[in-house]
Amino acid sequence: MKITPPWQGWMDRREAEKARKEEERRLQEEKRKREERRATIILVSIAIVCMIIAGIGALFEDDKPAEPATAATAAAALADTQVEATSPTPSAAVTTTPPPPRHRIDLICSSDAEETTTTTFTVPADAKGRYDFREVWKAGQYDCDLSAVNGTPQVEVTPTTSLQKKAMKAAEYADPDISSLFALCAQASRADVYLSDAFTMSESQAAELTGALMLCPSHPFAGEWRKAMKKSEQESNSDSGDGEDTVKGVHPGAFCSPEGARGYTSAGTLMKCSYKPGDNRARWRRA
Repeated sequence: MKITPPWQGWMDRREAEKARKEEERRLQEEKRKREERRATIILVSIAIVCMIIAGIGALFEDDKPAEPATAATAAAALADTQVEATSPTPSAAVTTTPPPPRHRIDLICSSDAEETTTTTFTVPADAKGRYDFREVWKAGQYDCDLSAVNGTPQVEVTPTTSLQKKAMKAAEYADPDISSLFALCAQASRADVYLSDAFTMSESQAAELTGALMLCPSHPFAGEWRKAMKKSEQESNSDSGDGEDTVKGVHPGAFCSPEGARGYTSAGTLMKCSYKPGDNRARWRRA
Protein backbone atom coordinates (compact mmCIF):
# COMPACT_ATOMS: atom_id res chain seq x y z
CA MET A 1 0.00 0.00 0.00
CA LYS A 2 1.40 3.39 -1.15
CA ILE A 3 1.28 6.13 1.45
CA THR A 4 0.95 9.72 0.19
CA PRO A 5 2.78 12.30 2.29
CA PRO A 6 0.54 15.08 3.62
CA TRP A 7 2.61 17.71 1.80
CA GLN A 8 2.37 16.01 -1.55
CA GLY A 9 -0.75 17.97 -2.50
CA TRP A 10 0.98 21.25 -1.80
CA MET A 11 3.98 20.26 -3.94
CA ASP A 12 1.73 19.18 -6.80
CA ARG A 13 -0.06 22.52 -6.74
CA ARG A 14 3.28 24.35 -6.73
CA GLU A 15 4.51 22.37 -9.74
CA ALA A 16 1.25 23.03 -11.57
CA GLU A 17 1.50 26.77 -10.84
CA LYS A 18 5.10 26.79 -12.10
CA ALA A 19 4.08 25.01 -15.31
CA ARG A 20 1.24 27.48 -15.83
CA LYS A 21 3.58 30.49 -15.50
CA GLU A 22 6.08 28.93 -17.91
CA GLU A 23 3.29 28.44 -20.44
CA GLU A 24 2.21 32.10 -20.02
CA ARG A 25 5.78 33.30 -20.63
CA ARG A 26 6.04 31.12 -23.74
CA LEU A 27 2.75 32.49 -25.11
CA GLN A 28 3.80 36.10 -24.39
CA GLU A 29 7.16 35.52 -26.14
CA GLU A 30 5.38 34.12 -29.22
CA LYS A 31 3.01 37.10 -29.21
CA ARG A 32 5.94 39.52 -29.04
CA LYS A 33 7.69 37.84 -31.97
CA ARG A 34 4.46 37.95 -34.04
CA GLU A 35 4.13 41.70 -33.32
CA GLU A 36 7.77 42.31 -34.31
CA ARG A 37 7.25 40.45 -37.59
CA ARG A 38 4.08 42.46 -38.25
CA ALA A 39 5.91 45.76 -37.55
CA THR A 40 8.76 44.72 -39.87
CA ILE A 41 6.29 43.92 -42.65
CA ILE A 42 4.62 47.32 -42.19
CA LEU A 43 7.94 49.19 -42.30
CA VAL A 44 9.07 47.31 -45.41
CA SER A 45 5.73 48.05 -47.06
CA ILE A 46 6.09 51.76 -46.26
CA ALA A 47 9.63 51.77 -47.65
CA ILE A 48 8.46 50.11 -50.88
CA VAL A 49 5.62 52.64 -51.27
CA CYS A 50 8.12 55.50 -50.69
CA MET A 51 10.43 54.10 -53.35
CA ILE A 52 7.59 53.82 -55.81
CA ILE A 53 6.44 57.39 -55.13
CA ALA A 54 10.00 58.70 -55.41
CA GLY A 55 10.49 56.91 -58.71
CA ILE A 56 7.27 58.28 -60.16
CA GLY A 57 8.15 61.82 -58.98
CA ALA A 58 11.55 61.63 -60.66
CA LEU A 59 9.94 60.60 -63.95
CA PHE A 60 7.66 63.63 -63.88
CA GLU A 61 10.54 66.01 -63.00
CA ASP A 62 12.98 65.41 -65.86
CA ASP A 63 11.60 62.51 -67.90
CA LYS A 64 14.71 60.58 -67.03
CA PRO A 65 14.56 57.09 -65.65
CA ALA A 66 14.80 57.31 -61.90
CA GLU A 67 17.49 55.40 -60.10
CA PRO A 68 15.94 52.67 -58.02
CA ALA A 69 15.87 53.61 -54.37
CA THR A 70 17.01 51.13 -51.81
CA ALA A 71 15.43 50.28 -48.49
CA ALA A 72 18.53 51.70 -46.75
CA THR A 73 18.05 55.04 -48.52
CA ALA A 74 14.40 55.23 -47.51
CA ALA A 75 15.22 54.34 -43.92
CA ALA A 76 17.94 57.03 -43.82
CA ALA A 77 15.52 59.65 -45.19
CA LEU A 78 12.95 58.67 -42.57
CA ALA A 79 15.58 58.94 -39.81
CA ASP A 80 16.65 62.43 -41.02
CA THR A 81 13.03 63.59 -40.93
CA GLN A 82 12.63 62.35 -37.37
CA VAL A 83 15.86 64.10 -36.26
CA GLU A 84 14.72 67.41 -37.78
CA ALA A 85 11.35 67.10 -36.10
CA THR A 86 12.79 66.40 -32.66
CA SER A 87 15.80 68.80 -32.75
CA PRO A 88 15.14 71.92 -30.61
CA THR A 89 15.17 75.26 -32.38
CA PRO A 90 18.06 77.37 -31.05
CA SER A 91 16.73 80.40 -29.19
CA ALA A 92 18.12 83.87 -29.65
CA ALA A 93 20.93 84.82 -27.28
CA VAL A 94 19.68 86.81 -24.32
CA THR A 95 21.94 89.53 -22.94
CA THR A 96 21.36 90.30 -19.29
CA THR A 97 22.68 93.35 -17.46
CA PRO A 98 24.14 92.53 -14.04
CA PRO A 99 22.36 94.30 -11.20
CA PRO A 100 24.16 97.27 -9.64
CA PRO A 101 26.06 96.63 -6.40
CA ARG A 102 23.90 96.85 -3.30
CA HIS A 103 26.19 99.28 -1.49
CA ARG A 104 27.39 102.09 -3.73
CA ILE A 105 27.53 105.84 -4.30
CA ASP A 106 26.93 107.69 -7.56
CA LEU A 107 29.07 110.68 -8.49
CA ILE A 108 28.66 113.29 -11.21
CA CYS A 109 32.13 114.34 -12.36
CA SER A 110 33.58 116.82 -14.83
CA SER A 111 36.93 116.54 -16.54
CA ASP A 112 37.70 120.28 -16.44
CA ALA A 113 37.01 123.38 -14.35
CA GLU A 114 34.47 124.72 -16.85
CA GLU A 115 32.30 121.59 -16.44
CA THR A 116 31.79 121.38 -20.22
CA THR A 117 31.21 117.61 -20.00
CA THR A 118 29.95 115.54 -17.08
CA THR A 119 30.00 111.79 -16.48
CA THR A 120 28.17 109.69 -13.88
CA PHE A 121 30.22 107.06 -12.07
CA THR A 122 29.01 104.26 -9.78
CA VAL A 123 31.47 103.52 -6.98
CA PRO A 124 30.87 100.15 -5.23
CA ALA A 125 31.66 99.39 -1.60
CA ASP A 126 33.11 96.18 -0.20
CA ALA A 127 31.81 94.23 2.80
CA LYS A 128 33.71 96.55 5.19
CA GLY A 129 32.18 99.68 3.67
CA ARG A 130 35.34 100.88 1.87
CA TYR A 131 34.58 102.33 -1.57
CA ASP A 132 36.48 101.42 -4.73
CA PHE A 133 37.28 104.58 -6.73
CA ARG A 134 39.63 102.95 -9.28
CA GLU A 135 37.31 103.42 -12.28
CA VAL A 136 36.95 107.14 -11.50
CA TRP A 137 40.70 107.49 -11.00
CA LYS A 138 41.35 105.97 -14.42
CA ALA A 139 39.16 108.68 -15.97
CA GLY A 140 41.21 111.44 -14.25
CA GLN A 141 38.24 113.60 -13.25
CA TYR A 142 38.83 117.20 -12.17
CA ASP A 143 35.73 117.76 -10.01
CA CYS A 144 33.08 115.40 -8.58
CA ASP A 145 29.88 115.77 -6.59
CA LEU A 146 27.79 113.14 -4.85
CA SER A 147 24.40 112.45 -6.49
CA ALA A 148 23.04 109.25 -4.90
CA VAL A 149 23.69 106.70 -2.16
CA ASN A 150 22.65 103.06 -2.73
CA GLY A 151 20.45 104.23 -5.60
CA THR A 152 18.66 106.94 -3.58
CA PRO A 153 19.28 110.50 -4.85
CA GLN A 154 20.93 112.61 -2.16
CA VAL A 155 23.81 115.04 -1.79
CA GLU A 156 24.74 114.35 1.84
CA VAL A 157 26.24 111.33 3.56
CA THR A 158 25.92 110.81 7.31
CA PRO A 159 28.80 108.66 8.60
CA THR A 160 27.67 105.22 9.72
CA THR A 161 30.81 103.09 10.05
CA SER A 162 33.55 103.65 12.58
CA LEU A 163 35.98 104.50 9.77
CA GLN A 164 33.65 107.17 8.35
CA LYS A 165 33.17 108.69 11.81
CA LYS A 166 36.94 108.84 12.32
CA ALA A 167 37.34 110.47 8.90
CA MET A 168 34.73 113.13 9.76
CA LYS A 169 36.52 113.86 13.03
CA ALA A 170 39.91 114.12 11.26
CA ALA A 171 38.40 116.50 8.69
CA GLU A 172 37.16 118.70 11.58
CA TYR A 173 33.66 118.88 10.09
CA ALA A 174 31.06 120.51 12.32
CA ASP A 175 28.14 119.05 10.34
CA PRO A 176 27.67 115.24 10.10
CA ASP A 177 28.11 115.20 6.31
CA ILE A 178 31.13 113.55 4.67
CA SER A 179 30.00 113.81 1.03
CA SER A 180 32.88 116.23 0.34
CA LEU A 181 35.38 113.58 1.45
CA PHE A 182 33.98 111.18 -1.15
CA ALA A 183 34.22 113.95 -3.75
CA LEU A 184 37.89 114.52 -2.85
CA CYS A 185 38.58 110.78 -3.04
CA ALA A 186 37.10 110.62 -6.55
CA GLN A 187 39.02 113.58 -8.04
CA ALA A 188 42.30 112.58 -9.68
CA SER A 189 43.30 115.25 -12.20
CA ARG A 190 46.86 116.50 -12.60
CA ALA A 191 45.33 119.98 -12.54
CA ASP A 192 44.58 119.47 -8.82
CA VAL A 193 45.43 122.67 -6.99
CA TYR A 194 47.00 120.71 -4.12
CA LEU A 195 49.67 119.45 -6.53
CA SER A 196 50.84 122.95 -7.41
CA ASP A 197 54.13 124.06 -5.86
CA ALA A 198 52.80 127.63 -5.81
CA PHE A 199 49.83 126.71 -3.61
CA THR A 200 49.88 126.53 0.18
CA MET A 201 46.82 124.93 1.73
CA SER A 202 45.10 126.20 4.85
CA GLU A 203 44.77 124.24 8.06
CA SER A 204 41.13 123.42 7.25
CA GLN A 205 42.11 122.14 3.79
CA ALA A 206 44.87 119.99 5.29
CA ALA A 207 42.41 118.55 7.82
CA GLU A 208 39.93 117.81 5.05
CA LEU A 209 42.56 115.98 3.00
CA THR A 210 43.55 113.99 6.08
CA GLY A 211 39.96 112.81 6.48
CA ALA A 212 39.65 111.96 2.78
CA LEU A 213 42.84 109.87 2.82
CA MET A 214 41.38 107.79 5.63
CA LEU A 215 38.58 106.78 3.23
CA CYS A 216 40.82 106.30 0.18
CA PRO A 217 44.41 105.68 1.36
CA SER A 218 45.43 104.29 -2.06
CA HIS A 219 44.50 107.48 -3.94
CA PRO A 220 46.91 108.13 -6.87
CA PHE A 221 47.93 111.47 -5.32
CA ALA A 222 48.10 110.26 -1.70
CA GLY A 223 51.87 110.66 -1.47
CA GLU A 224 51.89 114.10 -3.10
CA TRP A 225 49.00 115.29 -0.93
CA ARG A 226 50.85 114.29 2.22
CA LYS A 227 53.96 116.15 1.04
CA ALA A 228 51.85 119.24 0.35
CA MET A 229 50.33 119.04 3.84
CA LYS A 230 53.76 118.74 5.41
CA LYS A 231 54.98 121.70 3.38
CA SER A 232 52.01 123.78 4.52
CA GLU A 233 52.74 122.96 8.16
CA GLN A 234 56.25 124.27 7.77
CA GLU A 235 55.18 127.52 6.18
CA SER A 236 53.47 130.30 8.08
CA ASN A 237 52.03 132.16 5.12
CA SER A 238 49.05 134.46 5.35
CA ASP A 239 48.14 133.54 1.78
CA SER A 240 46.88 130.12 2.89
CA GLY A 241 43.34 130.96 1.79
CA ASP A 242 41.83 130.72 5.26
CA GLY A 243 41.28 134.42 5.85
CA GLU A 244 39.54 137.30 4.16
CA ASP A 245 42.78 138.69 2.68
CA THR A 246 43.37 138.25 -1.02
CA VAL A 247 44.75 134.79 -1.73
CA LYS A 248 47.30 134.10 -4.43
CA GLY A 249 47.68 130.99 -6.54
CA VAL A 250 44.11 129.70 -6.10
CA HIS A 251 42.79 127.02 -8.44
CA PRO A 252 39.32 127.24 -10.03
CA GLY A 253 36.95 124.70 -8.48
CA ALA A 254 39.04 124.00 -5.37
CA PHE A 255 37.33 124.00 -1.96
CA CYS A 256 37.76 127.25 -0.06
CA SER A 257 36.70 129.20 3.02
CA PRO A 258 35.28 131.49 4.15
CA GLU A 259 32.52 132.28 1.67
CA GLY A 260 33.14 135.63 0.00
CA ALA A 261 36.95 135.41 0.17
CA ARG A 262 38.77 136.64 -2.93
CA GLY A 263 41.91 135.38 -4.60
CA TYR A 264 43.91 135.29 -7.81
CA THR A 265 44.96 132.41 -10.00
CA SER A 266 48.55 132.07 -11.15
CA ALA A 267 47.42 133.77 -14.38
CA GLY A 268 46.06 136.74 -12.43
CA THR A 269 42.32 135.96 -12.79
CA LEU A 270 40.24 137.26 -9.90
CA MET A 271 38.33 134.48 -8.13
CA LYS A 272 35.71 134.42 -5.38
CA CYS A 273 34.93 131.76 -2.78
CA SER A 274 31.24 131.02 -3.35
CA TYR A 275 28.47 128.43 -3.41
CA LYS A 276 26.22 127.37 -6.25
CA PRO A 277 22.97 125.35 -6.03
CA GLY A 278 23.71 121.81 -4.84
CA ASP A 279 27.15 122.60 -3.35
CA ASN A 280 27.99 121.30 0.11
CA ARG A 281 31.24 123.28 0.30
CA ALA A 282 32.27 126.62 -1.16
CA ARG A 283 34.62 126.55 -4.16
CA TRP A 284 36.82 129.07 -5.98
CA ARG A 285 34.94 130.49 -8.94
CA ARG A 286 35.49 133.38 -11.33
CA ALA A 287 34.49 136.64 -9.61
